[in-house]
Amino acid sequence: MNIRPIVFYLFLLTLILTFPCLSQAQTIGDYDVVWRSPSSDASGAMPLGNGELGINLWVEPSGDLLFYLSRTDSWSETGRLLKLGKVRVSLSPNPFAAGCAFTQRLNLQQGTIEITGEQGKERTKLTVFADPGAPVLHLLCTSSRPVNVTATSEPWRTAPYDIPKEDSLLGINSAWPRTGTYDYTQAVESADQTLSDPDAVVWYHRNEHSTYPLTLDLMELHSLASRFDDPLLHRTFGVRMSGAGFVKRSPLEIATAWPVKHFDLRLVTCTAQTPDIATWEQQLRATERSAANGRKALAANRQWWKNFWDKSFIFVETPDIDTGFRITQSYLLQSWMSACGGRGAYPIKFNGGIFTVDPVFTDTKIRANADHRNWGGDYWWQNTRLMYYPMLASSDFEMMLPLFRFYQDRLASFRTIANEYMDAEGAVIPETSSIFGLYRPGDYGWDRTGRQKGDIRNMYVRHAWNGSLELVSMMLDYYDYTGDTAFVRTRLVPVATEVLRYFDTKFPKDADGTIRITPTQALETYWYDMVNDLPCVAGLHAVLPRLLALPHGTAALPEQARWNRMQRQLPPMPVEIRDGQKRFAPAEQYDPKKNNTEVPELYGVFPFDLCNFTTPDAQIGIDTYNARTERGFYGWRQDGQMAALLGLTEQAAECLAHKTENSHPNHRFPAYWGPNFDWTPDQNHGGNLLTTLQTMVLQSHGNSVYLLPAFPKRWNVRFRLHTRGRGIAEGSYRNGKWETEPALKGASGYTLKSAPGFERAREIE
Repeated sequence: MNIRPIVFYLFLLTLILTFPCLSQAQTIGDYDVVWRSPSSDASGAMPLGNGELGINLWVEPSGDLLFYLSRTDSWSETGRLLKLGKVRVSLSPNPFAAGCAFTQRLNLQQGTIEITGEQGKERTKLTVFADPGAPVLHLLCTSSRPVNVTATSEPWRTAPYDIPKEDSLLGINSAWPRTGTYDYTQAVESADQTLSDPDAVVWYHRNEHSTYPLTLDLMELHSLASRFDDPLLHRTFGVRMSGAGFVKRSPLEIATAWPVKHFDLRLVTCTAQTPDIATWEQQLRATERSAANGRKALAANRQWWKNFWDKSFIFVETPDIDTGFRITQSYLLQSWMSACGGRGAYPIKFNGGIFTVDPVFTDTKIRANADHRNWGGDYWWQNTRLMYYPMLASSDFEMMLPLFRFYQDRLASFRTIANEYMDAEGAVIPETSSIFGLYRPGDYGWDRTGRQKGDIRNMYVRHAWNGSLELVSMMLDYYDYTGDTAFVRTRLVPVATEVLRYFDTKFPKDADGTIRITPTQALETYWYDMVNDLPCVAGLHAVLPRLLALPHGTAALPEQARWNRMQRQLPPMPVEIRDGQKRFAPAEQYDPKKNNTEVPELYGVFPFDLCNFTTPDAQIGIDTYNARTERGFYGWRQDGQMAALLGLTEQAAECLAHKTENSHPNHRFPAYWGPNFDWTPDQNHGGNLLTTLQTMVLQSHGNSVYLLPAFPKRWNVRFRLHTRGRGIAEGSYRNGKWETEPALKGASGYTLKSAPGFERAREIE
């Protein structure tokens, strides 16, 4: 018998088992995050959530399990997004302590964190998940031997928090510092409280006051109070922690009455604005009564995550193996984090989402608690939008709605700014917006000495108008991908009407009737002597023809007439000649002094998609991209998707590879990006990572869908992505050819094409 083939195959199998990446992993489960040892502290936190409720979980060397709980709507009196609390779970005898075989797995396919401890024949497994249909966290346990279980709330907001100046500065003036002549008793955050409950630990935070009146005083906008209700006053958020077989031992602790082999520890959360705490408690208990039990909730959770991963994916392989594994895992983990924190009542916070932990692990100089995040609780449009662009191709349309609702629901505030500050009709969205839809107080200016009403102190955002147009453009994209005509009528057209009315009434016209956008600025980079900044000009060129192409009857005739007229009055895209090349310019006229490091001259490429590798001006875009002086891979920088849109394959691949290496060295979870310009985990960095890879693999321009427009030929890829026209494109490209013939399902009237240099795909009309 010839044993050499057997020896060879055994050796090959050993290699595959020892180095799993050599098998070129191609299923979701192959990219799970698996740890074989506990974590020293919250720097080893692993994120999980259901879109509204999230946790950061870790197991200490002692074997105790700890986690922070968060929600997307737990806003304090001062407009900070706070944690719900912190919980410690202890088992005795402890199956996770030293000497036990320990495994902690983020099971992506099933949407759970699984913690297993084994010693000899004894085995204990904890399965942690958030019910996809209710704001409830479950800890399910199965143990081969009985264990005593204790669950303890560990509060830190035990006294009123009088925000100190240094914390306000760390929040970049997002909170109320002690300056001026305001009643600062209204800017203090209250302590958390507990409720008497014989069977559970219940704690909550309630806002009996709010900084909304202070904000209206500062900004002299008292008329807004009757048109936009205070979103903070009487907001109450908290947790009820209980479980069958648990008894209450103290106001902060429950424990099993006897050793158990199975348990379901439930943490039910609730946020509501109620007239009193009793009404909030009723809502909390109603949420608990309507929620599924642990077994049914786990089945629903598994099904939800199966559907999530099935609808869209990208798997990449590269010759060096490790790069492809890292790209794919980064894509999946960021998709996981967006889904875990993206279905709540408020948009994803760019500076950490709901997954921040103690700041000392990101910056050792900051000794604040886990409620801290640099740049505070407010929304920067240029940052916030970046988590939402990739949701189009991944068909996460449900997760885009909180963003649209947030800005549409604040149209009263945006109209007030336009009318009382800008002497214009319509509505304008501030680049930096508080939960009230107003400028952040620090940007407006605390000290009003010598300033008129509406005089914005912060030059970085004073004349930033382009965000309004970007919102309209993204809403048009949403319609192109979904075909949702009800969305057009109820959300897109009302927002677009106000935004275009602002541009029409705010800015003068030249002698020939051309719109002259001034005063303005080109993002945060160019401030002075500005006329017709490219982001605004490109935005108008991008949205007006698409609005006019909407189904008949979706917009009022006077507004359609306005849009037609404005389209005829548009200035051309700003260009300039530099070093003998024709390039896009930041503005038609501008002072070249820079105040930040953005590239407004490329906003016609991204986000507005007026220039790409299929358009006649593609070379102008390429020359502009190559000549840019501000370059980077991290945070809110958009170089990667800009390169991909222009068909610059190697540049896009370089950007993508660098993005995947941006994990913070102090944090154990691979997708804790940053902090870069913002905070950890940096969600706008993660959003850009997703968009870069998607645009390398697939792009929709006009009525054509292009395959692999900026994808290296030496790489392999298998993908399912969504397109304009409600289409789904699928394909598998391996070793220089299509392994399976790519196909475009749906998207009637669209044609599937291979990008130049790849085998021609079947064209489907």
